[in-house]
Amino acid sequence: MATKTTPSAKVTESVTLSPSNEKKVATILSELDATKGKMGYTLCAVVTKGLKGCMPEKGTISKESLERIVDTIASKRGWSNDTKKSRKTEIKVILTAHRSLMPVVTAFTTANKGDCRWDSVVGLARKIVSGDYKTTDAMVKAQIKGKTGAAIKDSAGAKKWTARKLQSVHNAECMKFMPKGFAKALTAFAAGYGIVV
Repeated sequence: MATKTTPSAKVTESVTLSPSNEKKVATILSELDATKGKMGYTLCAVVTKGLKGCMPEKGTISKESLERIVDTIASKRGWSNDTKKSRKTEIKVILTAHRSLMPVVTAFTTANKGDCRWDSVVGLARKIVSGDYKTTDAMVKAQIKGKTGAAIKDSAGAKKWTARKLQSVHNAECMKFMPKGFAKALTAFAAGYGIVV
């Protein structure tokens, strides 16, 4: 039987963290290496152990606390422009779903042969927050289906999928190390195949 999950976003109470707890959350999350294949396990350990006592036991983190936390993380990581905007959004959804995230990420990692990267963690967190999925199993299956591109059935779907991936490349932190004009050239190349980024 699939494990039921109660989306944390459905709890209406909003909690503002103390300055020291906001700092602790920001410091721990800013040190995570999102490029490692088992980052999902690391995130679970951080949420359940490293952040224990400084995250709210009920309700969600207030918008004010979230903003201060993600701004601190962005500063520590040196994010700017589109990268800063996208990463801040991703961290906010992960922190909003934090109480329900561990069992879902663990189940996904097992189903995905031990691999759970940053984009998968974010995708699972969004599914928790949406409240559209009744079970952990349903979320895991939906995430794997989206990850493998199983839902792509035609050229239009393939182009849409490719556009999303290219947008992720544009927003990636590594882009600041690429030669000047690389992003523009990549966009122009995609446009030649009718893919709008």
